[in-house]
Amino acid sequence: MTLTDHLRLLRRAWWLVVAAAALGAILAVVVTANTPRLFASSTQLFVSVSGTTTNTAMDVGQGSTAAQQKAKSYAEVVKTSRVLEPVVRELHLPYSTSQLADAVTVTTGTNSATLTISVRDTEASRAAATADAIGTSLRKFVTTRLDAAADGQTSLVAVDVLEPASLSHAPVSPRTTVDLGLGLVGGGLVGYLTALARLLLDTKVRDRHSIAEVVDRPVLGAVLHDADAPKRPLTVHLDPRGPRAEAYRTLRTNIQFVNVGQAARVIGVTSALPGEGKTTTTANLAIAFAETGARVAVIDADLRRPRLASTLGLEGAAGLSDVLIGRADLDDVTQPWGGIGLDVVPAGQIPPNASELLGSVRMRALLDELRDRYDYVLLDAPPVLPVTDAAVLSRLTDGTLVAAASGRTLKARLGDAVDTLDQIGSRVIGVVLTMQPRSTSGAYDETYAYPAEPAPGTRTSSGRRAVRASARSAGRAAGRRSGHAGPSPRRAAPSRI
Repeated sequence: MTLTDHLRLLRRAWWLVVAAAALGAILAVVVTANTPRLFASSTQLFVSVSGTTTNTAMDVGQGSTAAQQKAKSYAEVVKTSRVLEPVVRELHLPYSTSQLADAVTVTTGTNSATLTISVRDTEASRAAATADAIGTSLRKFVTTRLDAAADGQTSLVAVDVLEPASLSHAPVSPRTTVDLGLGLVGGGLVGYLTALARLLLDTKVRDRHSIAEVVDRPVLGAVLHDADAPKRPLTVHLDPRGPRAEAYRTLRTNIQFVNVGQAARVIGVTSALPGEGKTTTTANLAIAFAETGARVAVIDADLRRPRLASTLGLEGAAGLSDVLIGRADLDDVTQPWGGIGLDVVPAGQIPPNASELLGSVRMRALLDELRDRYDYVLLDAPPVLPVTDAAVLSRLTDGTLVAAASGRTLKARLGDAVDTLDQIGSRVIGVVLTMQPRSTSGAYDETYAYPAEPAPGTRTSSGRRAVRASARSAGRAAGRRSGHAGPSPRRAAPSRI
């Protein structure tokens, strides 16, 4: 991960970092309040070894080396009961010899013969008195036992006090300010590491950056999550000034500008698995294209689980499958929608051989005719991974748009879907992120007033046969029930199918 990735994660998970830092500070305060105050005092001793009477340079060097060795050995003697027990008896300390040993720290100087004895105690005066008493006890034990001189002679080893213990005025533990700072920093670090672990272990698509981790296709748009979307899916029509409607217009514009040299006019919209927003995206994108004055046809090519007609409030009894088996002509099943130049071809009856129909010569001829009639043709294709329909259909289109739902689509599944389309030579023009939480979207505020786009003029047409008249009549009734303007007639070019 780059520095930018870490900063982005910190911006997304700042609340977790702050909460963990606050918790760390609270724990530090609680621990500090329940920790007894300890004071420390130290005394410093110097060990010397007398040389011979000649005091040559060699004797002095040998004496210095011997003193350093003695100091190191005495450091191990300090915590023994032979040294500490007299101190406990003399000062009437409220703890045992072993407890006193735990409170004593002994250090030796580097390349020197000094000993520093430190004692910690809950009372500052007792800590100083204990340190001095241990130094005195060590000196006595060394001169009378360890390195005692022969009768009538002076010991060659001397232990002298360089610095007596002084009274400490500030406790060494707990350190309130330091502990509070450590609690804040440690808690914040734990919070950030938790957020990082969640990110690294997260297997779902969350935002544009998580999509970029698995596929090398541009993210052409991101649509906010709306809990009412299942009940009111046509946000471009029902809430034209809202941020979700503007997101679909942004998607429309990005599709128009992607690979200008190979403009995509027949576009399939699919997803890795069902329930990722491809039908809602197809319907709103079709309306957004039609708002520009373009002639748009939207086809429900999901012949296994069709939903486009119900989403647009139309009757879907006759549709694409009827055209592909020769039971009806294209004009018979085409239903105008909303009076904005948008025509809808429902899925029709569910066939037993959906893949064969979608990959047939007749389907290719149908798309060629639609390409001649309309500026844009959108196909609500089946999901890629469960069935082969989308892969077969994608080879007949100018490009495929893949929908991925934030918090629902698995990264691995999205990668598999794009790889499947790539392997058969399909042109994946990009990915649209759906159901994006508002907290991670960075979208404009809903109160921003987007100017309403002018509705293009209405075109007229006349019916031909009974099947077509029946479908149109049902479409108008469904349109009135859904709350949008009823379909208007359109003059259709003669069908070549």
